[in-house]
Amino acid sequence: ATDETSTVEYSFLCIAGDSQCSSANSGWQSNNSFTATGLSASSQYSFQVLARDQAGNETGRSSSAGATTDAPPPPPLAPSGLIASGTSETAISLNWADNASSETGYRIERLPGPTGQTFFTTIANLGVNANSYNDTGLTADSTYDYRVAAVNNSGDSGFATASGTTLAPPPFTNFNAIGQTVVSGSVSGSYIN
Repeated sequence: ATDETSTVEYSFLCIAGDSQCSSANSGWQSNNSFTATGLSASSQYSFQVLARDQAGNETGRSSSAGATTDAPPPPPLAPSGLIASGTSETAISLNWADNASSETGYRIERLPGPTGQTFFTTIANLGVNANSYNDTGLTADSTYDYRVAAVNNSGDSGFATASGTTLAPPPFTNFNAIGQTVVSGSVSGSYIN
C-alpha cells in the first residue's frame, strides 16, 4: 500500500491454524513483511494483511494466503557397538560408534551394581561427535550397566547398552604374624600386582 502524505503500517493476522494461531499476529508495523514464529511443526496456517495510514484509515483485509510449517527434524541415529572395559579398580572406559550427524550431544547413563539402585541415572552429558567416556570413582570388582544415547532438540536416539566390571584389588600373599609380647606384635606381607 502507498500513501502520498504519511507512513503506511501493516498488520498481519493469523486467521486459521491450531492454538498457536492467536499468538502469531504481527500487530501494527512499518515493515511490509512478517515472519510468524512459535508455530507448531507440520501445521497449516492462513494469514491476511491490512494496512492503515497515520490518520487511522484502514484498508479491508487482503485475500488469505496459507502455508504449512516444516516437519521437525528426526531424532539422531543411535550410537552402536558400546564397549565398557574395566581399566582399574575404580574406573571403566566406554567407547562407541558415533553414527549420528544431527546430534547436539550424547547422554551417558549408568545403573550401578553395588548400591542396589534399580534405575538408570545420567552421569555425563557430552558434546557433538563424542565417542568415549571414562567413568571414575567406582567400587572395585563391581559390575555396572551403561547406556548411551545421542540427543538433539527433536528427541533422543535409541540406546547402545553394555556392562563393565572394575578390576579386582590385587591379592595379598605371604602373611606372617609374629607375637612378640602379650600386647604387641607385627604383621608383614606383600601383594602381587
